[in-house]
Amino acid sequence: MPYRHLKARALFSLLLCCAMALTACSGSRDVAYQKAVDLFAGGDFEAAAAAFERLGDYQQALTYAAYSMGLVLLEKADYTGAEPYFEKSQSFMYGKTRYHYCRAYGLQEGGQFLEAMELFKTLGEFENALQGYYYCLGRAAEDAADYESSLYAYPLAAGYADTDARLDNLQYEIYTRAMQSKVDAITSMENPDDLRPDIAEDFQEALSLFTILGAYQSSRLHARDCIERLRQLKYDEAESMERDGKLQEAYEAFWALSGFNDAAARAEELASRLGIPIPDEE
Repeated sequence: MPYRHLKARALFSLLLCCAMALTACSGSRDVAYQKAVDLFAGGDFEAAAAAFERLGDYQQALTYAAYSMGLVLLEKADYTGAEPYFEKSQSFMYGKTRYHYCRAYGLQEGGQFLEAMELFKTLGEFENALQGYYYCLGRAAEDAADYESSLYAYPLAAGYADTDARLDNLQYEIYTRAMQSKVDAITSMENPDDLRPDIAEDFQEALSLFTILGAYQSSRLHARDCIERLRQLKYDEAESMERDGKLQEAYEAFWALSGFNDAAARAEELASRLGIPIPDEE
């Protein structure tokens, strides 16, 4: 056989071997890829992540690897660690949603409650995003001393992060502050030598705080008591106006207090003295 024919046959054999090797390699990667997919489908995300990582850029292996690793870290509540993996796999399954979810947690942990709140809001009812939204709303409101909004938001985030402890502490702090304002006002009210012009402001602050506390401890009872004491202060002011000869002002003050003590009768008496008609009660 001529030499050139032997050379051609050798070259053909070599090419055939290479083709067979490539086919075998491709088949092996197909099998490995399918096994990795099976691991992923079975919920063994850590093993799936490792298997996809070994496959490199074969088909969607890198995307699967990133998404799987994100899920592993998410199960460990490592939202900061999971965020970059979901960022790489935003176009895959719930990658974009989970990326925003982890991003919102990161903002929350960094104290950026308004930004986190808005991001949680876009996630709707995904996972516990709604609780995250109300938690961040409560934290932002608390930082701004908007206690009414905090007391509204925290119960809607019950069980999330440190919500329950925060709510308990906030209610106790507000109640203590309200009681102190009320006690200070009563002490001054009962001591003529220490009568302050801002007693009504103290009662009004206490009333506002007790009101937003709702049924917490004896808040409602104290709120009603503050209302009665404020009315008494206004009644005393009306009497002072009458003594000073400010009959028109006294009349208006007593009339506004109709239903408290004998305020209505006092108003009618002043109306008679002033010669003005008494308004019809609706």
